[in-house]
Amino acid sequence: MIDYDRFYPGMPTDLGVLLTENQEFIRFEIDKREDIIELIMLENLTNQAKYKIENKVKGIGKSFGLIAIEVFEEINSVKQD
Repeated sequence: MIDYDRFYPGMPTDLGVLLTENQEFIRFEIDKREDIIELIMLENLTNQAKYKIENKVKGIGKSFGLIAIEVFEEINSVKQD
């Protein structure tokens, strides 16, 4: 999970961005009951191409997208060892 927000008035209960094995950033919105037991709605599963995957961004270095992918790969390689 790359980004996650929860319980803001007027917004879905949970929203965020996931990073998949295929290096896709997927935005999601989940609406649940207040007791967090029942899922009311899952919507807006969209590919977020806004995350740049670049090795050199002027003034920054590696882009956020590239760093996220590197961390994802490192975590998964440790789990397999």
